[in-house]
Amino acid sequence: LFRLALVGGVVVGLVWGIGLGLRRAFLDNSDFRIALIDLNENPVLDELRLIEIGGIDLEQSIFKIGVAELEDRLAGLPELARAKVARELPGTLRVRVQARVPVAWMEVPVHGIRGGDPGSGLLVDPNGVLFPCLGEMMESTAGLPVIVIREVLPEVPQAGQLCGLRELQQGLAMLRQAKEIPGMDK
Repeated sequence: LFRLALVGGVVVGLVWGIGLGLRRAFLDNSDFRIALIDLNENPVLDELRLIEIGGIDLEQSIFKIGVAELEDRLAGLPELARAKVARELPGTLRVRVQARVPVAWMEVPVHGIRGGDPGSGLLVDPNGVLFPCLGEMMESTAGLPVIVIREVLPEVPQAGQLCGLRELQQGLAMLRQAKEIPGMDK
C-alpha cells in the first residue's frame, strides 16, 4: 500500500511539474507575447475593434487567445461574411476577414429604416443578408440604389438576417439583370 501511494504521489508530482513547465514555457513566456496583429485590409474591422471584440490583452501570451472562439465572435458580426484566425509563432495573431459586399440599401419607412442613412439604414448583400453601414463603407455606399419595402412587416428587419421578403428579392433580381446590360455595372 505504501508503494502504491508512493507511485501515485510520484505520478501526481510529474503531472503537476509538467503542467507547470508547460505553463512557464508557453503561457508565461514573454517570447510568446502578442507582438503583432496581422489583420487584412477591410472596410469594417480595424485592430482596435478586433481587440475589443476578442477581449484581447496585448500583454498576454498568444496561446491564451482562443482562436476558435475569436473566429466564432467575428463570424457572428453581420457585416462579415467570413473570418479566419491563426497563431503564427512566436507572437503574431493572423486574422483574415471578408466583409460583406453591399449592393443596395433597404428602406422600410414604417419601421424607421431609411435607405442611405448609416445611422438607421441597412445594407443588403447579393444574397439578401442585411448588415449595418460601418467604418470606411459610408462613402462607398452613398450612391447605392435603395430598395423600398412599403408594407408593415411582422418583425422589424435586423442586421445579420437573411431577408427573404419578396420585394427585396425582386429588387436584388432587377439589380442583377441591370448589371448584365452594358454600361449599367457602375
